[in-house]
Amino acid sequence: MPGRRWAAEALPWFQWVLAKRIRALGPDHPGTIAARCNLGHACVAASQFGDAITVLDGAVGDYERVRGANHLDTLGARDDLAAAYRAAGKFADAIRLYRRTLADRERIQGPQHPDTMTTREKLADATWPTAASRMRFRITSEPSPTVRAS
Repeated sequence: MPGRRWAAEALPWFQWVLAKRIRALGPDHPGTIAARCNLGHACVAASQFGDAITVLDGAVGDYERVRGANHLDTLGARDDLAAAYRAAGKFADAIRLYRRTLADRERIQGPQHPDTMTTREKLADATWPTAASRMRFRITSEPSPTVRAS
């Protein structure tokens, strides 16, 4: 897949930027933490999900410590971590984080804010595969087959 190959080739550049920001700004600077998130996004794009989860989990912890649990950067990083879990097929972890982030966004930004609605949509998207996997389909013996969920 070309996108995955591009992302894998770009990873050293994201790592380089992160290293430079750590040296120039320090590990707790919001710009450094943002660079860590960007590296996590690239890891997801390169299908390196374990690395992405590790990097993004660290970024969430850093943002919570530096900015606070209710800061918009923290909420965004938590959304990113949930997306990495979803991409890795860890739907329960993704759903847990999306639910927490959605509750925080509704409280902080309001239920109609575009970021809140985006998190709600991501939660629905992450929930769909788990709901679908719980469904068992069977075709009845009726003349026109029907699909039933049990």
